Amino acid sequence: MQMWLFATEAVIQWNAQRYMYGEITIDALGKRLGIHTEAALRVRRIVSHDISVNGSGLLRRAVCTRDPDVPRNIQPWTSQHFQWAKAKVSPGVGPALI
Repeated sequence: MQMWLFATEAVIQWNAQRYMYGEITIDALGKRLGIHTEAALRVRRIVSHDISVNGSGLLRRAVCTRDPDVPRNIQPWTSQHFQWAKAKVSPGVGPALI
């Protein structure tokens, strides 16, 4: 169970930092968890699915992930969505003024 929680932490961290550091590689995840690349691929797939918005597994409940309350006027995965999410994480940083 400890490995799954550690893997979940790694996937959440890398998803949160993807915009700064790029996409996580399977090799990097494998090295961090101390497992082979093929196992890391399966772990990432399972963890990502389990903690996703529609996920209903034990990991989602264990790490207490919440669905974001995105306002209706914001389209998911747009620059406006990114600015909104960034402002939620860093409340002192507002969206750029036009």
